[in-house]
Amino acid sequence: MNALTATSVVLPAPRPAINQGIDINNEMVLNHTAIYENCLAQVTQENTVENALMLL
Repeated sequence: MNALTATSVVLPAPRPAINQGIDINNEMVLNHTAIYENCLAQVTQENTVENALMLL
């Protein structure tokens, strides 16, 4: 049986974020932000493999 050897991979540096000109006062943006913050607020240290949190 052949043994596998690990090789190190060097990844390039991430590109800087592009200013997309998003209007933070737009109703759709505010709604999306509220949904995201609600989902993020549900994540706690109690969420483990045995007590997983699923967001759909």
